[in-house]
Amino acid sequence: MVRAMAKGAAWMVAFRLIDRALGVVSMVVLARLLVPEDFGIVAMAMSVVGLIELLGAFGFDNALIQRRTLERRHYDTAFTLNVLLGLASAILVAVASVPAASFYHEQALVPVMLVLAVSSLIQGFENSGTADFRRELKFDREFLFLGSKRLIAFLVTMAAAVALRSYWALVIGMVIGRVAAVALSYWFHPYRPRFCLSATRELLSFSGWLLATSILTFLRVRFAHFVIGRIGDARTVGLYTMGFEIAVLPTTELLAPINRAIFPAFAKVAHDFTSLKRAYLDMVGASTLFAVPAAFGLAAIAEPLVLTVLSEKWAQAVPLIQVLAFLGAAEAMINCASPAYMALGKPHIATILFGSRLAVTIPALIYAGVNYGIMGIAWVDMLSVVAAVPINMAIVARVVGIYPMETLRRAWRPLAGSVAMFFIVRAYIDCAADLGLARDGLPMLISAIALGGACYVAVVALLWIASGRVEGTESGLLRVVQSKLRIRPA
Repeated sequence: MVRAMAKGAAWMVAFRLIDRALGVVSMVVLARLLVPEDFGIVAMAMSVVGLIELLGAFGFDNALIQRRTLERRHYDTAFTLNVLLGLASAILVAVASVPAASFYHEQALVPVMLVLAVSSLIQGFENSGTADFRRELKFDREFLFLGSKRLIAFLVTMAAAVALRSYWALVIGMVIGRVAAVALSYWFHPYRPRFCLSATRELLSFSGWLLATSILTFLRVRFAHFVIGRIGDARTVGLYTMGFEIAVLPTTELLAPINRAIFPAFAKVAHDFTSLKRAYLDMVGASTLFAVPAAFGLAAIAEPLVLTVLSEKWAQAVPLIQVLAFLGAAEAMINCASPAYMALGKPHIATILFGSRLAVTIPALIYAGVNYGIMGIAWVDMLSVVAAVPINMAIVARVVGIYPMETLRRAWRPLAGSVAMFFIVRAYIDCAADLGLARDGLPMLISAIALGGACYVAVVALLWIASGRVEGTESGLLRVVQSKLRIRPA
């Protein structure tokens, strides 16, 4: 099962790498063709549209994956409920367009949200049979399905941006991406759903908690946009949106595919606590080994990265990225908790934890936004996730039986290597700039990345050797490298 989980995670990581390669190209091109105000208008619209759509985000695909036995009526009910929820979302988005424009003082939101309402309706018709890709661990099919729709959305957005040079390029890309997702879901899976509601109670008994968690997660991510949009303007929202997207890019793009693969794998071994604990610790090790240094590294090179890749007009996003990048590092430490709770049939635990965090975070965000602006919001956003790490470790100890010291034994070497890398790279950038090397050029950016990577690998390797070459993520990674290079282990 661990082998299947690793293979699934590899497929999802491969997709995410392609997805983010397209995303990075898209971000760079759009940042140069559009202005912060364009991103701000779309971010304002999506803060409302996303919240409304989440009211129908019951996660029926996860309910299908979690069930041991399935009948046709389960798939058909999931499809029917998604169609009904898509229709309800479309109506609510259309109705909310005028109040949203009044709230944000931005009349451009009305036509944008009316178009996005149509996309909400279309999204509800996606084929429920595609849940089988993850349920049966057929991640190669999942890879092709997700990759195809992402590529179509990318090409359409780029063409629209070149032609229109306005926020409509982003809107058109989102709409066409959803149309492609529906069409491809029927192309890649032979199942043809019918309208049926006979399994509604069975699906809702699990998915209701997922809905609550999704709403709370959305609020944690998007509430800052509500506050900034109210106290600032479209440009300010655009800067924060871009800063947040870049800051969490390395970690979310590594963690999201891992999560997509490990939930179905956790679900298959949930009855065996020994296997579940082993799988959990393996994935914690992988998350921290790769995602934590990515976050610390991004914080270190934020200035040359933004100035070189996005241009000077995005320079105000640099301090935001430097703070928010550590949010991603904290997420890596608690990444596997929610999938484990769901696999054990206890999704309410994640919901309660998120709700508790929001009860403290939302008032803090409002206070910070009013008194300290977007930098205050960034600090609150980051510290709320950092504070959640020890709390999550304590809950995991009670529910899964994995104690904090077991987690820290897997994570301390990547953490130490990341901290060392951060300070070394920051010192290098400052010293090189004092000696005359421009902060906004490719030489600075490439050399800083190379130095950071070398420092991290060296520190982690030395700590692993000093620890007696303990069995863990490093040893597993070393065996994979040796097998690929056909090197006999020492």
